[in-house]
Amino acid sequence: MESREDMAAARREHPAKQALKAAENALGAVGDDVTRRVESHPYRTLAVAFGAGYLLAGGLFSGLTARILGYGVRTGIRLAVLPLIEVELVRAAQDWALAEAQRGTNGHS
Repeated sequence: MESREDMAAARREHPAKQALKAAENALGAVGDDVTRRVESHPYRTLAVAFGAGYLLAGGLFSGLTARILGYGVRTGIRLAVLPLIEVELVRAAQDWALAEAQRGTNGHS
């Protein structure tokens, strides 16, 4: 708990000093947070730094970005469509097997 003298000194302090102290405290908290994140996820931090540098260097509208995005879209479509095709193939195989089983039981009765 602050004493009356400390509170009086804080009131007498220049507003610029108060703002500077608040900024230092906030910056210290941000620095601690960044340090903690870098230590817990170093590869993610490296990837984010690389991506930010790439964008700041003008890589967003480059041919490399177009190729990477094209590859990503093609891969994404394949990953989205392949399970649908698999479901339809399994369903068709089950229908065929059921039809063959019915044909076999009707022919031997």
